[in-house]
Amino acid sequence: MKLFTKLFIVGLLAILSFEVSAQSMLYKGGLNISSMLEKDADYEYSSDYGIMTGFHIGAGFELPINEMFSVEPNFIFTSKGADMTFEDPDFGLYSYEGTVKTYYIDVPIYFKASYDLGFMKAYAAAGPYFGIGVAGKIDLKTQFLGEEIITERDVNWGYDETYDDYKTVDMGVSFGAGAEIGAFVAGFYYDFGLSNNYPQDINDLKTNNRVIRVSLGYKLDLAKKTEE
Repeated sequence: MKLFTKLFIVGLLAILSFEVSAQSMLYKGGLNISSMLEKDADYEYSSDYGIMTGFHIGAGFELPINEMFSVEPNFIFTSKGADMTFEDPDFGLYSYEGTVKTYYIDVPIYFKASYDLGFMKAYAAAGPYFGIGVAGKIDLKTQFLGEEIITERDVNWGYDETYDDYKTVDMGVSFGAGAEIGAFVAGFYYDFGLSNNYPQDINDLKTNNRVIRVSLGYKLDLAKKTEE
């Protein structure tokens, strides 16, 4: 958790440093619905995976390009993971079930288009995200050749093929849409992981994060605040 604290402080200071040129600051949080794509050259392990619920909380700022377009970097503490179930479809000699929940500090950078409808402003957004894994928990029950193995421990982050569970850095693209009514903002986002998060290079093994975020926020007008 010391690493998380340091990263949180550094990221927060980075966002605050842009407040000078930003027109507005956005504070947001909400519900996450996550799962994972996991497969190798032989199987798609995640075909029967379920969803994992979680949360996100963070802040961002809006840098206007013109009246319609803007750039919106964000700094978000967010949960990911999946409810996992798999059984060897060929011989039934190997199976597992349980959960993996991970926590990241994500930095999505949105290119945003907004349209004023009078009573509200609708928007659509898309852009890359970059994440750093800071915490996580593995809770799995594995059956192999009749032997049961229980795994309950914290996630090991890194790039060691023997010791680590997931790579520290996650990257992908994020899409969103929503509405602004006064100072209040509501939005739906989909984070589509592109980077392979497994450090092991075995049989084309790969895993990618998938997250739906339902977000509510408050928008602070910095231009008005400066005038006052």
